[in-house]
Formats: sequence, structure tokens, C-alpha cells
Amino acid sequence: MDEIRKSIKNRIATLQSGLDKATLEAKGFPEGQLRITGKKIPEYYRTLGDKQEYLGRDKAGTIISLAQKSYNKDFIKKASIELAFMERVLRHLPEGNAEGVFQKLPPRRQNIVEPYILSDETYKKRWEEMEYSTNPYNIEDKKYATRKGDMVRSKSEKMIADMLYELHIPYHYEQELRLGSRYSVYPDFTLLDISTRKEVYWEHLGLLDDHDYLCKNLRKLDEYRRHGIYSRKNLIITYETADVPIDTEGIRKMLENMHLG
Repeated sequence: MDEIRKSIKNRIATLQSGLDKATLEAKGFPEGQLRITGKKIPEYYRTLGDKQEYLGRDKAGTIISLAQKSYNKDFIKKASIELAFMERVLRHLPEGNAEGVFQKLPPRRQNIVEPYILSDETYKKRWEEMEYSTNPYNIEDKKYATRKGDMVRSKSEKMIADMLYELHIPYHYEQELRLGSRYSVYPDFTLLDISTRKEVYWEHLGLLDDHDYLCKNLRKLDEYRRHGIYSRKNLIITYETADVPIDTEGIRKMLENMHLG
């Protein structure tokens, strides 16, 4: 409910801003209405009562103003109706939400009660604490300790993990992901998108100078795609080479704009 209230308030602010601009602009339009005829080449006319005036190229400013005037009128009408509706809805929305009933329970009761609806915080906490299978390959290579307490394989992965921790984005390191019935992969990071409660996978390609490594990971990305995992949907890909270091500043901005936390 809190998210709904926030969303409605944002919409009210957007509508009010648009109405303020439209109302101010409405005072400066020329008289009359715009009429457009012609199938291939448009012809413009200003209608005023029973009169009609042809508007040639030299009247481009008038044409634009009259077109804006018509849009302005319809916009003000629709936006005013929507704004009034949104304000009525906001007034009648109850404070808090059903999830809050569980949140208000004492910890000892929370431990023995199963909530019917999980709040974002409860869902996030349970997801972070759940047990999962991790990559058993060369465990001894996990030499770098993160702020969260994980051991990762490279300095770049430590940087990514610490950034996720700092931005309060829940993640698992090298969590097993089943692709089909027989094939398992271990994404470097599995993130939780709290708003959708879906997982987002992250592969950092840190040895692109190595031909065998590159080919192996390109095949892995193909396998991801075959199973509905790809960029701009649920896959993040970052990279580096000996000559192109990891873009820490760009990655931070990307994560902030994704609003995963």
C-alpha cells in the first residue's frame, strides 16, 4: 500500500506540473481553430465562426500555435479529470498495508508465524538467508574477502560484491542456476530485483585476453540466451582486459539507475 500511495503521489505531482504549464500557456494562443485538409500535402486553415482563412508557409507560427491550442484544451480536460480522481483515491487509501501486520509482531511471534503476504524486507531477508548450491570448482581460488563476508576469486569480483553490499542490493555469489534438466551454470552474481522479486544474473568477463576463456564464455552466453536470459532483461555483463580495466564508476551509475535495492 505504501508503494501504491507513493506512486499515486508521484502521478499527482506529474499531472499538476503539466496542468500548471498548460494553464499558463493557454493564455497566449491566437483566436480560432486549426483545420487540416489534403491527402498527400496538408493544407492548413484557421476557422473562426463562419469564416475560414488559408494559412500558407508564412503563417507557420500561427499553425503551430493553433495546433498546440487544440492539444492544450484536450490535455487540460483529461489531466483535470485524472488529477481529481487520483486525489480522491489518495484520500480514501488506508494508512499502512496488510504486510505491516506481520512486521508489527514481536520477533518471537514472527519466528513461528507464516505470513500470508511477505513484505519486501521480509522477502529480501529470506532470499539472502536461503541456502544454495555454489560452484565447487577450485574453491581454493576464492582468496578475496568481501564486506559481506563472502570469499571471491578476483579483485574485480570483490569490488562488485562490495558495491552491491554498499547499495543494499541483495546478491548471492556463484549460486547454481539450472538451465534445462541437465545443465548447471554458476553466474558470478545472482541479484534479487526487489520490485519484481525476480533474479538478475551477472557475469563479469575478467580474462578476455585469454582466447579459450573468451570462447568458453561466449558459448555460456549463448546458452543463457537459449533459456531466456539476456541483456536488457535479466542479465548484466561486465568485462575487462589487461588494457581495458573494469569501469567501476560506470558500473556504479548503472546499478543506481537500475533501482534493484
